[in-house]
Amino acid sequence: MLKKFFLSATMLALGLSAATAQKISGKAFLPDNKPAEFAAIMLMNAADSTLAKGAVVELDGTYELPNPKAGEYYLHATLIGYDKYYSPVFTYNGGDMTLDPVKLGVMATELSTVTVAAKKPLIEVKADRTVFNVEASVTAAGSNGLELLRKTPGVVIDNNENIQLRGKNGVEVYLDGKRSYMSPQELANLLKGMNASDIEAIEVITNPSAKFDASGNAGIVNIRLKKNKNFGTNGSLNLSGAYGEGPKTNAALNLNHRNKNLNLFGNVSGGYNEWYNTMNLYRIQNDKVFNQRQKQVSEGSPLNAKVGADLSVGTKHTFGVLANVNTNFNDRSWDSESRTFISAASNPDLVDSILIASNLITGNNTNANFNFNYRFADTLGNEFTFDADRGFFRSTNLSFQPNFYKNADESEMLSMRAFATDTPSNIDIWTVKGDYERKMGKQKATTLGVGFKIANVKTDNTFDFFNVIDGQNVRDIQQSNHFTYTEQVNAGYVNFFTPLSTKWSLQAGVRMENTHSIGDLERDPSIPAKPEDYVERDYIDWFPSAALTYQMTPMHTFNLTYSRRIDRPSYQDLNPFEWRLDELTFRKGSPFLKPQYADSYEFKYTAMQMATVSVSYARTTDLITDIVEFDATKPNQSFINYRNLASQDNYAISVSSPTPIKKWWNGYVNVTMYKSIYKANFPEYQFEAETPIAWNFYAEQTFNLPKGFTYEISGWFNSASIWGGSWLSEPQGSLDMGIQRGVLKGQGTLKLSVTDILMTAPWRSYSDAIPGLVIRGSGAWESRQIKLNFNYRFGNQNVKGARRRATGLEDESKRVKN
Repeated sequence: MLKKFFLSATMLALGLSAATAQKISGKAFLPDNKPAEFAAIMLMNAADSTLAKGAVVELDGTYELPNPKAGEYYLHATLIGYDKYYSPVFTYNGGDMTLDPVKLGVMATELSTVTVAAKKPLIEVKADRTVFNVEASVTAAGSNGLELLRKTPGVVIDNNENIQLRGKNGVEVYLDGKRSYMSPQELANLLKGMNASDIEAIEVITNPSAKFDASGNAGIVNIRLKKNKNFGTNGSLNLSGAYGEGPKTNAALNLNHRNKNLNLFGNVSGGYNEWYNTMNLYRIQNDKVFNQRQKQVSEGSPLNAKVGADLSVGTKHTFGVLANVNTNFNDRSWDSESRTFISAASNPDLVDSILIASNLITGNNTNANFNFNYRFADTLGNEFTFDADRGFFRSTNLSFQPNFYKNADESEMLSMRAFATDTPSNIDIWTVKGDYERKMGKQKATTLGVGFKIANVKTDNTFDFFNVIDGQNVRDIQQSNHFTYTEQVNAGYVNFFTPLSTKWSLQAGVRMENTHSIGDLERDPSIPAKPEDYVERDYIDWFPSAALTYQMTPMHTFNLTYSRRIDRPSYQDLNPFEWRLDELTFRKGSPFLKPQYADSYEFKYTAMQMATVSVSYARTTDLITDIVEFDATKPNQSFINYRNLASQDNYAISVSSPTPIKKWWNGYVNVTMYKSIYKANFPEYQFEAETPIAWNFYAEQTFNLPKGFTYEISGWFNSASIWGGSWLSEPQGSLDMGIQRGVLKGQGTLKLSVTDILMTAPWRSYSDAIPGLVIRGSGAWESRQIKLNFNYRFGNQNVKGARRRATGLEDESKRVKN
């Protein structure tokens, strides 16, 4: 309790931040030569791109930067809706100095060359998204992708490694604009194999427009992988190591060659990871108590590679190819050992018997995507992009799961049963998509966008279950099956943006998706078919979206947004095969899962182009969640089952802002408060669960110290809440610290950090929503780690804006399971 109080106090302290004769002055103008009212003017130190002074442009276009110190600087100017401005480096020797006028340009897709390496802020708050720039964080170095998601504002990772956003599940995770097609568990495995050195930024998009695929009722989290942006030949080498209970290592190499017309790029990373977890389940069921204590360890040697090329033909045409592969050097393993103490509920301290079980799973996963892209862009702002994608996922898993029942003092073997499984999985994805945007009107301020997408997915899953008798595997035809699932989604959209006046603008669009799917479960021919063995669906959905923006002044903007979205079940969750911890606890899917739909509304206020306050409401119907249940015919067993709740109502308020205090002291704070109401209306039982007022907090403070040192303190905190409608989770959080220093004449960076210093990240939860079943759970992962990271950059380091493109798989890749 004291730790949680101290963590809360520390988090609040992190978030509390404060807001002179000689001068540098000048004027700033818009493209039409009108004063650039309220534009932010920043005087940056040329040596390290840190902020020296700041000012806001007055109504007459003038600005002043009083009392600067003598030195070398450059000017950086920003205003929403316009390109960022960078001046050449200049020398200030004191006195009054008038600079050449600042001329802001109309925002374009590509940035011109800049010879100054401007430092990105850790968090960027934009009109439609929040961006977490990973490389700007000291404590992120050496972290894996899942740990980085825990640090992303508004994102919560629960004890089962499911991802939530503002208290809602159903988050779509994209990798480089491609939908990952993975279940939460498989996505977690993939992200654990990624290092911070592979990731450029994490984008959180709460209300996507009609241009985005309609999946993701809570919004989209897009993980942008690194792609070098510099002219010439250059690259970087990254080495990292971490230790909690076991070692974690990673090495990454990035290479890039760019000239005026051709960009060749690639990166490869690999390492070795050991992960230790504990999970405890205290279950009251069938007048018995099952007190389970489990330890888990997983090992893996992830290998990630990316290679691509962009070729510009003339000034309007660009062709690109991209390949991305995530796999392992060798088979990964997952090993669990558990002891379950079984007693009567009337006398839980008197143990009747003990179940000693283990489960060893070995296998390999390969996830690969290949993309061809064409882009046409003219000088009027009209643009057409076309993508053709081929993706596939291959997984092999072999498991051996023995169960030994002994008496209370373990002196006598009561019984023994052992099982084995062989579960290969193949998923193939084909997509093509096209997007066209046309600028309209005299000022080319109105944009009409239209597009289409065709996605075809085929999954092939085998589940062979064996009883191990006298050391031999005997196939159990009752529990084995072969499950195939095919799905085709045909989509088209129209999106429209126009200014209604000098202060008002409107974006509106609608997306249509036609889905045809077939789930086919093949059992042994001797077993009678069941209704759920073959499920075919064909449906059409419409997904409108709209955003109304009022810019009272460039420093004060209001947005009102609405969107309707869908989440389809992950492919393996439709298959009713079982994944076991032991013979009494397991997980299985459901072929009758329906898509969930969400209608989301949000009102957002942005002040000073950085501080944001948002109020949102979302209603989700047929919410997909996993619930612990039991079968009355097998009263000692419990299992996680995927089902559709009737509804979820979610109310949220979020406040976020950078906190620049001094030129050497910057930070960021995000607080989200929410309340969720869940309703379940199953034939066998019903329940309604309502969270208390829950809140998530994230804050970081960065201090630029003398002699090139940078110190960072950051942390996150989640209050008590309800997850999935049936689990009450207790508070948890983490306090992290790190320090970095530039080395090797600025070409290298050395970072050292420690995470979860107070050891407050372990989880606890409770559930009694299901009649006849009470569960208390707790567990921990290696949240406390010490991490060391070294990065070395070589070659030409001049900054050049790179062409950023999404591929056509952005809506398909999340529903794949590792």
